[in-house]
Amino acid sequence: MTVAYRSRHVEFDLSARGTALLAGTLECGLIIDGAAQAPSGDWQSVCWYADDDCDYLELRCCVSDSVWIDRQMLLSRRSHLTMIADAVVARGAATLEYRMSLPVSEGVKVKFDSATRECRLEAKSRRARVYPVALPQDRVSGTPGSFQERGGRLELTQRGARGGLYVPVVLDWHPQRRSQGAEWRSLTVTETGKVISPDRAAGHRLRVGRHQLFIYKSLERPDDARAVLGYHTWYDAVVGTIDAAGAVDPIVMVEVE
Repeated sequence: MTVAYRSRHVEFDLSARGTALLAGTLECGLIIDGAAQAPSGDWQSVCWYADDDCDYLELRCCVSDSVWIDRQMLLSRRSHLTMIADAVVARGAATLEYRMSLPVSEGVKVKFDSATRECRLEAKSRRARVYPVALPQDRVSGTPGSFQERGGRLELTQRGARGGLYVPVVLDWHPQRRSQGAEWRSLTVTETGKVISPDRAAGHRLRVGRHQLFIYKSLERPDDARAVLGYHTWYDAVVGTIDAAGAVDPIVMVEVE
């Protein structure tokens, strides 16, 4: 994975086992209460972490003094997957609509599953599976968002109420998981026993075969520890795996600012 962010645009390249899958500008669009918004500054690095398990980069772009976008980019060193996620914070907003557009490399074929919202990128002998884990898995389940190909790009759109929205996508190219069953769902987040709405915090689980991925992101500073799938945390963001007993094993944990 290569990321260049010294401007208002983020240039992004992703190769899986030597085969280019994504290459170009990672675009986004934001509409708040029906009005399109434009960033007022450049993307800046606010968090960088690397160890034997993963590389993690978090960027921030300010739209205004009260509106910003945090972009998470995680590349696993062991599991042959990456996560790209944008967290939009716009306190005081009534409605949010966000578009993330991923640049597909030349020569890569895009195929969508007929029953689910899973997408597959195919190039030469490589294949990656793409999961918009914040949208309902089955196409028969209605949603105000969408995941589609548009002009040679993968476009993920999500809508939400109030001042926060989390927009994650996971790409998986592990050779042993190419044809294994996959399922994902959004998780309930609680704080002191009360359910937290998705505009304040979001949790998601993705299972492919026996491999399970856990994703949690807070969109505001918590007053107490949050609970997601039995896992308690004060952290701003947690990405990890789930073992056979249902316990979360964190890959990366980001502290609250």
